[in-house]
Amino acid sequence: MQLARVLIVTSAVMSAPVLWAQDARRSIESMPIDGVSVLKTLPIVMPVATRAPAVLLIGPDAVTAPMAEALAAAGVAAAHADLGATSSAADVERAVRDAATIISLLRNDARFPLLTVAGHGDRALVAALAARAARADGFVAVAAPKDLTDGAGTTLADERARMTIPTLDVDGAADPAPASIARFARRVPALGRSGTSSQRPESTRRSLRSTAIATVNGVRIAIEYGRPSKRGREIWGALVPWDREWMPGADEATTLTTNKPIHLGPLAVPAGDHTLYAWPKADEFLLIVNKQTGQFHTVYSQGQDLGRVPMTLTMRTDVVEQLTYAIDPAGAIVLSWDNRDYRVGIKTP
Repeated sequence: MQLARVLIVTSAVMSAPVLWAQDARRSIESMPIDGVSVLKTLPIVMPVATRAPAVLLIGPDAVTAPMAEALAAAGVAAAHADLGATSSAADVERAVRDAATIISLLRNDARFPLLTVAGHGDRALVAALAARAARADGFVAVAAPKDLTDGAGTTLADERARMTIPTLDVDGAADPAPASIARFARRVPALGRSGTSSQRPESTRRSLRSTAIATVNGVRIAIEYGRPSKRGREIWGALVPWDREWMPGADEATTLTTNKPIHLGPLAVPAGDHTLYAWPKADEFLLIVNKQTGQFHTVYSQGQDLGRVPMTLTMRTDVVEQLTYAIDPAGAIVLSWDNRDYRVGIKTP
């Protein structure tokens, strides 16, 4: 199946970081990244501890680089990314996609058990949109104007109201802001762990996190999920059994985020965050939209179902090794794995 118009933010490639400099209290790494339009490497200032909470600082390097140094001195790993101008709605959407890619990269790094996203000044809205879509554990607005908008009607206040993660406001980038951010980053709970251990394991993820994100007729839609691999196994009717609920993802539950109401097929889905499950059958595939969020993939409460909608099957001539979601801007969600594509249409207001 050809999806020429599909936008996918794939799970970031885990590459060996390049060491730039080191002193007694921190090291500075340059981590290669793919899929980000304005960056090829991500600077990360690491504290002495080998495993520490991380903060992604989004804003001009002149502001965020010194903040990263201060955060590392306080025992928190800090990456900083200048994602360019956000003066138009198109700029905002590009920057949100880029930030979501970086968030997935950091979430896939076993050195960081927690991840907070901080946006400085007029980049705070981009940071908030990406933090919610890509499922960061916390959000900080640093010296953010009160009237920030994405150019399509969403304000920073709107996005903050939709968030289900801890948030913090700090007035400026200088001390004591880094100390406040460091304390906050150490205390946020790990998102998506309800129903399992509260802490993320120290081992490397087998199923990397990824975020598919696109705009459909002015509605921003994202799906954040883990990507299990086929690894030579029989998938449909075997690893994925028929006639029972299944989480189409791995580890933390798969989350659908939308900033406006939509319809998936005939099902009305309100704006907000929802969890995606499925009920596969040999002759039918039902996508389940569930109102509970923040849980592990093994947790399922049927009483929280918003509804179920059939997805259309197309058999592939090739094999998709890793489970993959795509959001077609023309109006569809496509779930691909092994030799199958499942599709459901999206209708917007």
